[in-house]
Amino acid sequence: KVAEVGAGTKLVLGSPGDVIAGCDLGPPSTSSEKRLSFNQSNQIPLGWYRRFLPHCDGPDLVQFITYRLADSIPATLLAAVETALRLIPSERMGIERRRRIESLLDHGYGSSILRESAAAECVIESWQRFSGQRYDLLAWVVMPTHVHVLIRMYRTTCLSRVVQTWKSYTGRRLKALFPSACLNGEFWKREYWDRYIRDENHFSAVVNYILQNPVKAGLVRTAGEWRYSGVSTELVLGGPRRKVAE
Repeated sequence: KVAEVGAGTKLVLGSPGDVIAGCDLGPPSTSSEKRLSFNQSNQIPLGWYRRFLPHCDGPDLVQFITYRLADSIPATLLAAVETALRLIPSERMGIERRRRIESLLDHGYGSSILRESAAAECVIESWQRFSGQRYDLLAWVVMPTHVHVLIRMYRTTCLSRVVQTWKSYTGRRLKALFPSACLNGEFWKREYWDRYIRDENHFSAVVNYILQNPVKAGLVRTAGEWRYSGVSTELVLGGPRRKVAE
């Protein structure tokens, strides 16, 4: 079994000693490692709710979260997406909307202020600030117009409050540094996307997507060239102790 997540990344599957392809973790960690598990049943976890977008929250879920700058997509392009979606079957509409918006985000419209080191580092610092207290920070990337972050929720933590804290903490600072990047006084778009991770294959695909996003967007040739991405070196997924790949 091989789970490729890009050169230089460090992840562990199973118990200590399970290595994803291309990783150099050194000796197996001790029993103090944090193990990651998934909802293995076919039941949707409790905690679905809706604001402008549907969200799912619950204890111990691994969550893939995306949020974007307020000026990241021109209103005319968003309207064109919604018009095109009228021709899409309703059961595919949500997935297709996200796919098209992700494509627009990678074009780098608006201020793209997250290209600036001060902005990108502020966002990453906000994630690291509460890691180990409210969640485990697993993988992340700051793109010029948006961000992706993968976390494991703690039982006492509410996802909406976590995201609100990130946006509030960074918004206040970055509004002051980059006032021209705001749209109608807002630095971040109000909503966010979240998707809980179903299993190990889904997890590996999401980590790969996060790390390869700068390459896909044409910003760099290899994932390792992008300064504003990373992956946890402490990640362990439940399972038998075995080496997955060299």
